[in-house]
Amino acid sequence: MNTDTTEIDNMTFGKKLRQLRIKHNMSQKELGLLVHVTAQAVSKWEHDLSEPEFRVVKEIADFFQISVDQLFSSKLSAPYTGVLFTGKRAVKMRR
Repeated sequence: MNTDTTEIDNMTFGKKLRQLRIKHNMSQKELGLLVHVTAQAVSKWEHDLSEPEFRVVKEIADFFQISVDQLFSSKLSAPYTGVLFTGKRAVKMRR
């Protein structure tokens, strides 16, 4: 079994995001500019204080060339609890 994969599988969303950002030699500001948010928002995600909208999650996954599942699947992280934005209104996702 690959140790790197095991470590990544046991990371929270925020820790995975931070690792991906650093691996790609990006600052929080650069990632924020890419997905149209502030560096402070990226910092909150990386510290697992909040989660991005699904649109942003998709943009992040596409940029890093991984699936959304890979960003969130973990034995340690909770299911995505962010807000799903539909065409008409925001709907809070249920657990």
